[in-house]
Amino acid sequence: MILPLILAMTLCLTSFAQSPQSVPAKRKYSYPGKIESTYDRSKDQTTLFFQLMPITSGASLDWEGTDVVSDERLNLSMYFTHPGQTVVTPKWVGLGIASAIYDLNQYGDYTLTITHDSHALNIGKMTVQDKGEIRYSPQRQTVKRQLLEASLSYEQFISIANAKKVKLKIGHKEFSLDRENLEAIRDLASHTVP
Repeated sequence: MILPLILAMTLCLTSFAQSPQSVPAKRKYSYPGKIESTYDRSKDQTTLFFQLMPITSGASLDWEGTDVVSDERLNLSMYFTHPGQTVVTPKWVGLGIASAIYDLNQYGDYTLTITHDSHALNIGKMTVQDKGEIRYSPQRQTVKRQLLEASLSYEQFISIANAKKVKLKIGHKEFSLDRENLEAIRDLASHTVP
């Protein structure tokens, strides 16, 4: 009688210890945006995302060759897709960075590392999805725009959503996500379960 009880308790404790991180609760998150969704009828696929939002620490980076006034910017968005219109927990979550910089070589390369609460995730090279140039006035330098993208496993995404501090590093440029960035990530994470 005692042996089956001990075995049952051991199995329960083992499965509890190995349970994945919890998904952030659905609540009102505080950031300048909201989770949006689009349904593509031809693909029978729904995409949930938050619009590009500034990474404020990117504005204070020590960009090479810049003066006090800089047109360089970094913006972040994340998204996931699922079949149909009823939420299905994704296997992958997309991370997009809209980068506007003077010199495309400033990153060194496009290897993305995400550090959350002192744990480093080496995501790999980001893909350049789109690029172009813009000059805001004739007196200003031309800014090179790029849309960079990477995929995170669902488990990596949830660990980031549960973190207190998150830093992104593209090549040799590192920048911290602020409270609003983290709130948007948590809000998206809260929408990954039915």
